[in-house]
Amino acid sequence: MKELIVSGKRVRLDPSSMVGKGGEADVYRVGKDTALKVFKSPSHPDIKGLPKGAERDALARQARERIAEHQHKLPAFPKGLPSGIIAPTSLARDKKGLIRGYTMPLVPNARELMAVHGDKDLRKQIAPADVVALFTRLHELVAGAHKAGVVIGDFNDLNVLARKVLTPEAKPYLIDADSMQYGGFPCRMFTARFVDPLLCDPSLSSPMLSAPHQETSDWFAFAAMLFESLLWVGPFGGVHKPKDRSAKVGHDGRSLARISVLHDDVRYPKPARPYGTLPDDLLQYFLRVFEGDHREVFPRALIDGLRWTACTDCGYTHARAMCPMCGVAGPAISQKITVRGTVTARRIFPTPRLRGDILQVTLQEGDLHYLVHDAGKIKREDGSVVLTQPPAPDMRFRLSGPRTFVGQGSRLVVVDPARSPELLSVDTLGHRPMFDATRHHLYRVAGGRLVREGALGVSYDEHIGDVLAGQTMIFCGETFGLGFYRAGAIFQAFTFTSAKRSLNDSFNLPPIPGQLVDAFALFSSSRCWFFTTSQSGGKLINRCTVLKQDGTIIATHEATVGDGSWLSSIRGGCAATLPGPTHCLFVPTDDGIVRIDATSGGLTEARVFTDTEPFVHAGARLFLARKGIVVVKDHEIVLLEMK
Repeated sequence: MKELIVSGKRVRLDPSSMVGKGGEADVYRVGKDTALKVFKSPSHPDIKGLPKGAERDALARQARERIAEHQHKLPAFPKGLPSGIIAPTSLARDKKGLIRGYTMPLVPNARELMAVHGDKDLRKQIAPADVVALFTRLHELVAGAHKAGVVIGDFNDLNVLARKVLTPEAKPYLIDADSMQYGGFPCRMFTARFVDPLLCDPSLSSPMLSAPHQETSDWFAFAAMLFESLLWVGPFGGVHKPKDRSAKVGHDGRSLARISVLHDDVRYPKPARPYGTLPDDLLQYFLRVFEGDHREVFPRALIDGLRWTACTDCGYTHARAMCPMCGVAGPAISQKITVRGTVTARRIFPTPRLRGDILQVTLQEGDLHYLVHDAGKIKREDGSVVLTQPPAPDMRFRLSGPRTFVGQGSRLVVVDPARSPELLSVDTLGHRPMFDATRHHLYRVAGGRLVREGALGVSYDEHIGDVLAGQTMIFCGETFGLGFYRAGAIFQAFTFTSAKRSLNDSFNLPPIPGQLVDAFALFSSSRCWFFTTSQSGGKLINRCTVLKQDGTIIATHEATVGDGSWLSSIRGGCAATLPGPTHCLFVPTDDGIVRIDATSGGLTEARVFTDTEPFVHAGARLFLARKGIVVVKDHEIVLLEMK
């Protein structure tokens, strides 16, 4: 479809105007304050492009059934819902009069709740009290929907949007209203991380909806989202490690077995906020819900009564009567040099002159460069001040030798100690200004063009190729880079090099199923490790694709987010080419650093460096240096030397 009819007017579907893409539909901006949601047909490229088989057939069947049901469901949409529920305003029809979608208010400058608690840099800036304020208002939205006879059904952190997330005025919105349950029209969709296990088939190994959604299942999902937003781990996260290995339950089946992350046999993830931060009455309530099958309207008193305070002795923020951290010994790495078996850890940061939150780190030509938020200022590793203000949540940073690039919205500031700051323009993808940097070059997308800084400086562009404005993502290594744009029926990947002014778009990446949530890439001299997180079939799936500079795919691998495997998270690793050559990836996990080798036979776990376990966790970032591996955490950088 190239156009639809809305309120008697023809509306053209322009891929460059796409503002969202999910498993069921594409969303376009069709006015300053209006969005158009268009349901995918069985012939949509996201479905048609899949390999022939059961999955493609099922998605095509679901698309046909969805469109058929919406001919009756959308005209019957209930009135009088709370304003925070983004409801249809007009129906969109094709030339035959068939309902293909609907218009709705556009929520500007909003973030999906998943981005709020899933982005570790953003969530560190959000006060716990502001999270509670957001969920207090979300509680009112859920109660308002139920009062109007609507069950949200597939209630998850991708259909909750939030505005002003860094303020006490944070406001939630509920989208995907067409999938809600009302007037005899059931909601058949579900998200495995938030579906009520009481409504699922207990005989299966992973959640599968087998009974209709209910108001109480909405409150189960509410509790799960609150839990994750407060503690940075889902209620069934962590790794199940019972003493009897035969009793181990797989990650996907944990909710069905009622084994929460608070269970004695589950290893609590290191990057998560300690659950002892929360008061006992709230923790006990979570246990009753997630392990004891208790269902009711979530008690407002449990969140209204939360009182957050910073300990006067250690500064730790908590919601308990007494600080849970005081008297707890610091980590072993608090010393300058620590030895564990074959590993020697040497602390690089903090230093006597510089400490704070680490914003960006890179290793270029053997030199480690980093950017820190210290005492309200943004500083480089030598203590020089880049900005005399704290970082904003929508700022994006890159480093190139002594230069610092600061992007915010469509503006990019180049801070070079050798000259005056320069201001450039960039395209954005959602909230993200689209640029990247290597030791010698700045790359950016501007006006639908991929450009590289010229020999005379950043203001002298070298045109590499044309891309799709507002829909393009790029990643850069020292010798080559990878990019892609995905909008409507278009999905195009490309590579580019530091030596040529051209794009190679003559190859295809495997289709990305469902809704793309995140993407990331790592580079060695001749390989790109491309990672995606997407929600499809009610699950969050991570995929790693290893490819050459010419686009030839070497291997792919998939895993469920948070399953405890090396691919349970897509960020943090470092790519390398070892003698042989062996193309490999070093990945931080809660068990230590893991080496993954890439061969034509696939991606295999070659070695676990168990002695590194005290010094890393799954949320760290790694860089391969001359003397070892650099481990970057939120407030610390350590060099690990391994014998």
